Amino acid sequence: METKIAFLMAATLPAFSEALGIAKAMAASNIPYFLSFVIRNNGMLLDGTPLNQAIEEIDAKIPVPPTGYFVNCVHAIVLLSGFAAARIQERNLAGRIVGFQANTSAKSPEELDGLEELESEEPQSFANQMLEVYRKYQIPILGGCCGTDTRHMECLAIKLKGISV
Repeated sequence: METKIAFLMAATLPAFSEALGIAKAMAASNIPYFLSFVIRNNGMLLDGTPLNQAIEEIDAKIPVPPTGYFVNCVHAIVLLSGFAAARIQERNLAGRIVGFQANTSAKSPEELDGLEELESEEPQSFANQMLEVYRKYQIPILGGCCGTDTRHMECLAIKLKGISV
């Protein structure tokens, strides 16, 4: 039986060891795959592994490395700070990061976990920050994570339509 699966995706990865194990399993499938990390504003995964190190090691250790990487479940401000701290552009890793799915809250994962109600920002603010991410890093796949809804995605689509992407 032939599969019609376009790609595999593992998201919200907090630890390098977990991502490495998942990459090994996904690589064995011979289906294109993506890994998506949760990072802190210092450019590290939640387990303390630098994002650039995680990408470089997975690419080096896995015979069929991921098609690309995402960052998800963090606010655009966290991504911008984290990428600056990790010097993503200087390390030529910007092209390996092909997607970003943003939260609408800048709170840390620990702070978000303790909330009784979902925190969300205005769609216009979300879209403006995502546009800044796009302009700075040319990440081709943008989307939403915690706190986003149709309004956020519509606003982002309108903003992106207004520029030459």
